[in-house]
Amino acid sequence: MNCHADCRCNFGEDWADASFVLPDLAVGGMVHPDDIDELRELGITHVLSVNWPDRPEYPEVVAAFRHLDLAILDDAQPKPPEWFQAGTAFASSLGPTDKLLVHCGHGINRGPAMTYAILRSRGYDPAAAEAVLREGRPQTGGRTWAIYARCADAALS
Repeated sequence: MNCHADCRCNFGEDWADASFVLPDLAVGGMVHPDDIDELRELGITHVLSVNWPDRPEYPEVVAAFRHLDLAILDDAQPKPPEWFQAGTAFASSLGPTDKLLVHCGHGINRGPAMTYAILRSRGYDPAAAEAVLREGRPQTGGRTWAIYARCADAALS
């Protein structure tokens, strides 16, 4: 079962939803145009896409939110420090009433890794950042996510 007619995933909508890890920070899977109203109802004002490079954000999503596209492969290879630094810089631009959704394709590896980096940039130590992330987004990945998280730690040190 695909989450939407044009989606290549096989996880279903429970993998594409937005999971709040903090009141102003959510992580999830692919954002489709029919998700815009629900995300607005949740208070989302900013979207940071770390989806596949060959899967650009829908134009409707880009137009609906303050948006940054940091597309990157989910290939279990180390991610560059500049990628994490760009994402944390975008997250640091939030105003006091803004809310950010970080998303990748399924909300398992790249999106949670960037969310972890944002938590680390806000002063969370590695164990606390991972605990907050996994409590809010239990489907966060294992081995591949850990590779990316180590890169985030190195990028932010």
